[in-house]
Amino acid sequence: MVGLSDQLATAWPAPPCGIVASWSENPGIISWRERMTKKKEESKHVSYTSDATGKTIVVKPVAYYKMQQLRAAIEEAYRADGKPIDPPTYEVPIGGSDETQTFTHDESTIESDEDRAAWDTYLATLDEMEREARDRVVRFALRVGVEAEEESGWEEDQEHEGIKIPDDPRDRKLHYIMTEVLPTPREQGEVYGLIMYMSTQFVEGQDVRAAQDLFRSGTAIGE
Repeated sequence: MVGLSDQLATAWPAPPCGIVASWSENPGIISWRERMTKKKEESKHVSYTSDATGKTIVVKPVAYYKMQQLRAAIEEAYRADGKPIDPPTYEVPIGGSDETQTFTHDESTIESDEDRAAWDTYLATLDEMEREARDRVVRFALRVGVEAEEESGWEEDQEHEGIKIPDDPRDRKLHYIMTEVLPTPREQGEVYGLIMYMSTQFVEGQDVRAAQDLFRSGTAIGE
């Protein structure tokens, strides 16, 4: 099943990748910045009008710490389920004794078929976890970072087409945004990029790299 982040990666190939000073100098995001000219990037709350629906929404930053904790919670759940998200290990005898020292495998230390199977399982599980984390971050950002006024009658129209509307009000809000306000992956990607830029532009020090990784991994766009 294709996740939301993968859909956005296909539809929005040129996201804003800079969070630090190089933002205004990065030629790879010029087209994105031109599209955002009227969005007033320096404001904490900006308006965005969908070309597809003509509806205007308010876009705001979301809590960077919550996004970190969201990803941490997914990693914790994988560990609790016993899924191999750490590299497999191997043991090396110490001198002539019965004691051994444990080392972590990398591509250069894989020798046996058993080692290769464990390594491949580790990489596949890591990719699965990262995809889930990316989708969760995207959905969280669009749900919390967008304020959209609901119009009457949309539920009846969708139910008439056989579309199931989520019962949870939080999921219902995201469903409305993605189906009635920002129906195209490109616009979803633009708004997501704007939210992430606004949410991480003031991150400093050692957190800059973490913010960049979180920003880029949110949709894995442009990689």
